[in-house]
Amino acid sequence: MKPRMLVLAGMAGMLLAAASCSPCYLMWPVDGRSDSRDMRIHIGDRIVVHLGYGPNPSYAWHLDPIDTTLFEAADPVLIPNADVSVADPGGVEVWAFEAKAAGSTTLHWEYYQGGVVDHGPTMDSLTITVEVLS
Repeated sequence: MKPRMLVLAGMAGMLLAAASCSPCYLMWPVDGRSDSRDMRIHIGDRIVVHLGYGPNPSYAWHLDPIDTTLFEAADPVLIPNADVSVADPGGVEVWAFEAKAAGSTTLHWEYYQGGVVDHGPTMDSLTITVEVLS
């Protein structure tokens, strides 16, 4: 089977079922609402998640530790908003994963200010429960 790339990106409320399109797009802005999704993929498939971030640099998305037996993860990439007329426009964080083995796991992000251990209140969160099929 040829690996597919599933893209999850950030606009509230938009969901295209992962089983019916490739790539698929899902948007998550920082909107103060927690969200969760379930998806099924195959070994070799890639998931790319785009998470919107606000203009305050002290806030960031934090990913809980992932199951490295199931996924290989690339370092997240920050893409600033192209609107240079705004002093600090925010942008998008891009997270990429490739399924390495069959099984189930959860990818969970929280958007908050401060460090990983001693942080302020969570402003937003996203949970994706992933079943990797062989």
